Amino acid sequence: MPTAPAIGRLDKRLDLYGIDRADDGAGGFTRSDAALGEVWARVRPASANERHQSEKLGQVISHVVIVRWRADLLAVRGMRGKFVGRDGRVRELTFETAHDPDEAGRFLVITAREGEPR
Repeated sequence: MPTAPAIGRLDKRLDLYGIDRADDGAGGFTRSDAALGEVWARVRPASANERHQSEKLGQVISHVVIVRWRADLLAVRGMRGKFVGRDGRVRELTFETAHDPDEAGRFLVITAREGEPR
């Protein structure tokens, strides 16, 4: 279990996005991204795997993301985060789980993945 970092170790600016659903008038919905704000985060790779899908090879990287505690981040289903990596590329993470490691309301540890076979 990752320990709570010093605040200065939250070194990536993470833009947060959720899913916004609007009724389309025909019984379904349209799906769009909704900006939820920005947070400082510590983003570290945890593992990497190759995935083969539809005759294409891709790489999926798992990350551990640590942020200051926010109640709206506890339900991460459908949430994503974007940040600029050291190489200058915008990297997109899909959040999978979030938990408060010491249940003190100080930090959240989020597991996320980056990349999918296209």
